[in-house]
Order: sequence, then structure tokens, then C-alpha cells
Amino acid sequence: MYTKTIDTKTITWQLQFAETEEELPSDLQEFFNDCEAIILVFSSTSPSSLTKLQAIYDHLASQKRVLTILVETKYDLKNLKTDKSYQDSLEYLIRVLDSEQIYTSALTTYDGMSEINTKLIGLPVKRAKGG
Repeated sequence: MYTKTIDTKTITWQLQFAETEEELPSDLQEFFNDCEAIILVFSSTSPSSLTKLQAIYDHLASQKRVLTILVETKYDLKNLKTDKSYQDSLEYLIRVLDSEQIYTSALTTYDGMSEINTKLIGLPVKRAKGG
């Protein structure tokens, strides 16, 4: 099941997965079309959680969207850039954005997120100005 929360700046999807693999909701495609990037913030690095995360990533990547995956742990997300153990275990999954503001925002907004929840954050498509 999932819920949609609309913010003035972003749209956030919260997905809760059971132990068995579930398909992503088909109506997320409309959400993806309005975004230029999707950020997955995942709060657990257990093997079962990483398996689910990889399945989600594979599904989203098949939609040819620009993706960034951040794994939220008890440590600062910025440590993912330098922590060798995380880089080794999550090499296939992690895509790092250059913007430090994204890390700060993710840390501030999703501090204490439940381990069974995954957040999809859509970054609005940057429209060309002028005419």
C-alpha cells in the first residue's frame, strides 16, 4: 500500500512492502513523468531490505528515469561518499548527487524514518524559461 502527500515543492511517495515481493503501483508512471529525478531514501541495509531496494531500482531504471539512491542509516548520509564498507556493499545501488542540499534535506526531512518504509522523492522537471 502507499500514500501520496503533496508538498508545495515536492511530491513524496511512501511505499510499504510486505515480506513477499510486490509490484510497484502502475500509477507511479504519471508521477515519474513529472520528475527529472527520483530519489529513493531507504532506512535499512539488511539483506532483505537491499534485495527489495535492488528490485525497486531495477523497476525504476527500466523506466529510463534519472535516479539517485540514498541509503539512510544511523550515520550521516554524507558518509556514504567516503565509507568504504557502504561503497563496497552498495556499489550497484548508490548514485550520489553533487548537491549537498539534497543530503541535508533528506536528513532533515526523514530523520527517524521507519525501517519498513521507502520514500520516493520527485524533483520537479526544470522547465525552460523564455519563449
